[in-house]
Amino acid sequence: MKALFDSLVKKTDSAELFELDSTVNLIIFESGHLKNLNTLNSKGAAVRAVAGGKLGQAIVSDMRSPGETAERIRKLAEQGDPVSFKFSDAASVPTLNLVDDRIADLGSKEIVELGQEAVEAIKAYDSNVTADFIGERTLDRVRVMTSRGADLHFERLFFSYGISAELIEPQNILRLGKYAKGITPPKTPLETARDVIRDLRIGRNNVSFKPGRMPVLFAPSAMSDVLMAFTGSVDGDLVAKGVSPLSRRMGEQLLDPRISILDDPWHPDGIMSAPFDDEGTPTFRKPLIEKGVLKQFMTDRKSAAALDINPSGNGYRAVPFERYKSFGVGISTEFSNLIIEPGQTQLDRLRAGIRYGIEIHQINGILLGDLIGGDFSGSLEIAYLIENGERTGRVKNAMVAGNFFKIFKDQLVDMSAEQQWSGTFGGCSGSLLLPYILTDGVDISGTD
Repeated sequence: MKALFDSLVKKTDSAELFELDSTVNLIIFESGHLKNLNTLNSKGAAVRAVAGGKLGQAIVSDMRSPGETAERIRKLAEQGDPVSFKFSDAASVPTLNLVDDRIADLGSKEIVELGQEAVEAIKAYDSNVTADFIGERTLDRVRVMTSRGADLHFERLFFSYGISAELIEPQNILRLGKYAKGITPPKTPLETARDVIRDLRIGRNNVSFKPGRMPVLFAPSAMSDVLMAFTGSVDGDLVAKGVSPLSRRMGEQLLDPRISILDDPWHPDGIMSAPFDDEGTPTFRKPLIEKGVLKQFMTDRKSAAALDINPSGNGYRAVPFERYKSFGVGISTEFSNLIIEPGQTQLDRLRAGIRYGIEIHQINGILLGDLIGGDFSGSLEIAYLIENGERTGRVKNAMVAGNFFKIFKDQLVDMSAEQQWSGTFGGCSGSLLLPYILTDGVDISGTD
């Protein structure tokens, strides 16, 4: 890739090259049986270049003729749109240790054994349950070079897995999924399988409920979805275009003072941690919301230039929603590791204080709401009725609706001291460290 970069520097006004070498050890169990054991490698580069004040972009995986490739990119740039920002310079970046020896020593054989142990535990609980497991050990090697002097690189290694269970009974279909990811070893698959079994015991008991406004306990997996009604509003590109409702509200009290939301690319266990973003901009830990007050927007270099502010180091080449790096997608403004600081109350005490309410773990259809405006709604795929402090069974045929800024400003009750890594779509993607959050007066509709 260096030969291509050198040719670009000679042939264009300025250039940026993002190089990614990603190796994934993939293990899949389906219906309790080993289905796939494979090693996948993806290596290539995304290039941006300026010629005559215009920007061109290209994806490169064939490096046999770097000079010819550079010339094609130059011609492409001449036909592009006017460029409004500069590539990163040779700024210093933090030193982060993102490779843990315990994950480095975790081979495919060990992952197979971990998966086998997990699915066997679920089958031992009930042989009618279909149990699946997917494990991935991912090593990313990233390098960013620019014609303004940046030449940066880092390695990041993490282990992730998901366990799902499906139970089909008369009048009942129950699907559960739980996930774990980390740069350091996460909770073992066997421990997570036991969590799945615990939820199966409760979830296979369907209960009726009374629709209306009631206390709602959002689990981290549900909060990950609900937060989509917030993250778009602090996207610098949408702020610059005036689409975000928060465009002119910097410094305002938007949420309850107990809520602080951080973008933390330096977290030692966050799978999106990095010393610089995919444009080569140094990253830093930043409060988006501090004690309920809007403190900062997330920006890449283009949106920062439009807002006339310094870039925040949030320019990433990540597959939408799935959150893994790819040289095949363009730069967009994304959070790194999104963290809501915890409360001081233990989860068991939060539940114990609920006389009649709903605990939500997974919401379907969240993308259909007016997320930019803060509105969210969806059907409750996984939710439990709480009566007198105890989860008594699964709630079906129910929906939740609300506005993020109203609920978490005016209707917050408390937050748990415990936090869990989770992600959108039931926890299966992303890097969010969140507590359980108890709210009151939330609209739950459905059939009794």
